[in-house]
Amino acid sequence: MNKSSRRPSRTRTGSRKLPTAFAPLASLIFLAFALVARAEKAEVVVLASLDSERVAASGLKIAHGRDMPDFTVTYLSGPEPNDVIGIYEGGFPSLFSSRGRRLGEVKDVIAGQRLVWICWSEEHEGQKMFGAEVLMPSRRTIVREAKSDYVEQFHLFVIRRDLKSLAEARRLMASLIRKGPPTAPPPALRLSNGPTRPDSEHH
Repeated sequence: MNKSSRRPSRTRTGSRKLPTAFAPLASLIFLAFALVARAEKAEVVVLASLDSERVAASGLKIAHGRDMPDFTVTYLSGPEPNDVIGIYEGGFPSLFSSRGRRLGEVKDVIAGQRLVWICWSEEHEGQKMFGAEVLMPSRRTIVREAKSDYVEQFHLFVIRRDLKSLAEARRLMASLIRKGPPTAPPPALRLSNGPTRPDSEHH
């Protein structure tokens, strides 16, 4: 099975797709805030981060792609090529569960934050796949002079072939996120065209 075919698509400019009616407005809001933050003194508070030491200890490899200044997507690859573990960080995450059959919710605590995983299933090329995803604030940018702030989010998502391995992947993902900024620089990155340019249609 083509691993990249289950990953979220992005537009040619690299931005994640938004509903047509909201995309121009969202872009204008982000651009306006970026200009204000650049002109004024801004304070960035890191609420959560990917722990590179835990990733290295898990045996997973990192394939990291930054397509646009307003978001990043990091994929963690394991021994099974069809497994997906991903972390999106940015201002406008999209939920993948909207395209499948929603199965339920699972409460969790990640990096000190009480969160809820959304679980879903979908058919892909005749095979049933199971996914889980959760949103959590990752960093907050504060512009005190303008009395404004902007919160970026992590969109954590995992996809597996059965519910047992999905639960294991969900627990693994939760263990890789730490509270606050990272304590060590990220490991050497293995660049790959697969994670940075997924070709499937999302939404």
